[in-house]
Amino acid sequence: MRAVLLMGHVFSAGEKLSVTGEAQHHLANVIRLEKSEQILLLNGAGAKAEASVLEISKKEIQFQLAEVVQVLPGVQLDVLILIPKKDALESMLKAATEMGVGKILLVKGQRSQEKLPEERRVQALLQSALEQSNNPWLPEVTGIAKMSEVSLDQYGEILMMDVASDPTKAAQKVRIAGQKTLLLVGPEGGYSPEERAMILSWPQTRIVTLPTPILRAPTALIAGLGWCHARA
Repeated sequence: MRAVLLMGHVFSAGEKLSVTGEAQHHLANVIRLEKSEQILLLNGAGAKAEASVLEISKKEIQFQLAEVVQVLPGVQLDVLILIPKKDALESMLKAATEMGVGKILLVKGQRSQEKLPEERRVQALLQSALEQSNNPWLPEVTGIAKMSEVSLDQYGEILMMDVASDPTKAAQKVRIAGQKTLLLVGPEGGYSPEERAMILSWPQTRIVTLPTPILRAPTALIAGLGWCHARA
């Protein structure tokens, strides 16, 4: 069933929901909904509503809602991305959304070649990935100017995608229940020596090393998230 994001809407089973303004224009002229079409509505905050299109006019679309389900957040997993090139970053934003992360921290690393992306473009990428995957939760995205400004108090473990040089820093294959995880992925040029030293100095840091050749940033993110989900 095709999914549509109606950010911030509250859904109630059996109600008629009216959509106007920019959202109506997008649904009617970009997505091109059709009358009587069955669709899945998402609000980005865990709600999923099965609905049918009742009416489509130049100013309004009406939906008839059937079943509404509130989905609890999944694994407590956030990602920190040291900004790579534009195409790689856009792929990573989509992948992180499709794989159900809670927060995406975009950090301007010392070897990052791109600046922080525009908010409008980021939200468009997240929405597309959310609707494609039927994920009911829209990730929160925060831009951070440098690594030293990242707040780490909420994380019980920090997983660094890298080559393990210190066996005491190897990540555990079994996740400790109740602790929140932050997965770090570097840009194409890798972490700078200063960034690597800073990350390894954090007491929560553990290293995830996979038996693969060097991975591109998007591949490293997907592999790391898969590793995290497999042990959840």
